[in-house]
Amino acid sequence: MLPLGGYTDSRITAPRLEQGRGGCRFEAVANSAAAAHSQASLLIALATQRCGEVMVTDESEPLAGGESDMQPVRMRLSLTQSVPHERCVFGAAPAPETGPENNDVSIYSTWMDPPRYPPSAYREGRQGQAVLILLIDDQNRTLGAVLERSSGHADLDEAAVKAAQGWTFGVRGKQPDISRVRVPVNFALNQAAT
Repeated sequence: MLPLGGYTDSRITAPRLEQGRGGCRFEAVANSAAAAHSQASLLIALATQRCGEVMVTDESEPLAGGESDMQPVRMRLSLTQSVPHERCVFGAAPAPETGPENNDVSIYSTWMDPPRYPPSAYREGRQGQAVLILLIDDQNRTLGAVLERSSGHADLDEAAVKAAQGWTFGVRGKQPDISRVRVPVNFALNQAAT
């Protein structure tokens, strides 16, 4: 089963997750195509991690007509299990999530290439801190990232989310299948993004 709490991007409103024995359906409104893509990628990665191969039907569409990346998107994703998998039963109660907050686990970064400062933001002197939630699999790879708190600038937020996709981590202690990590990403002039 896919959890919803703690895995929803802050750029997503009105999220709804319906689950049945055959799969699940996620509906929400994303403030941009980039936010919709980040949220969908995370849900698909989480479903694949838990349930093996999944089939995805994406009926998402831009809301105000047109194709601009900054237009809201009505998200409609259906995820169904392709092949029965012993760890996955859609519609069943979720197993408790484990992570560093409630386990003897220490997570540390092994590769965090800093995000590229968007040129227009740099020229305009825009700064901020984006806070991301990352899901780390038991192979120490980033399954996905969502924005927990915006920097106040869409281009800085998207640069942070995009960079996080390639980050890797190490774990000390008994590692769960999926760990949840909160990472602040600072964009400040006169220094590299951290």
